Formats: sequence, C-alpha cells, structure tokens
Amino acid sequence: MARAIREIYDREISGVIHFSSLDKISRLDFGSFVADIFGFEKNLIKETEMKDMKWKAKRPRDSSLNNEKAKKTIK
Repeated sequence: MARAIREIYDREISGVIHFSSLDKISRLDFGSFVADIFGFEKNLIKETEMKDMKWKAKRPRDSSLNNEKAKKTIK
C-alpha cells in the first residue's frame, strides 16, 4: 500500500482510486473477519435481511469498491 501511495504521489495521479481485494465479501462475512482479528465475540453478529435494517441513510445492496482504476494505473 505504501508503495502504491508513493507511486500515486510521484506520478501525480489524481482522482479517486479504490484499493480492495479482488474478491467480494458479504457484510456478514466482513463482520466475522473483523471479529476474528480483534477477538470479539462472533455470536454477537446476527444475520439479517437488508429490508429489516433501520438505517437512517439508504445503503446499496452491493457496496463493493470498484478497483479497476488501481489495477490499470498502479504498478
């Protein structure tokens, strides 16, 4: 990541560049992954339907980052 940031700086690349895994992951799996890393109790993470969430702001079903620009631009 540090090398990529350095390249962006040196080459004066502008705009939004997303860095992410090539694989998609669900919010549930991401929550479990974070719980594993920090030693949180995974049984506190509950699977639910998006329609049942009471978020103040709307959320997209798929919130994956598009990393095509990073793949094409950064060595």
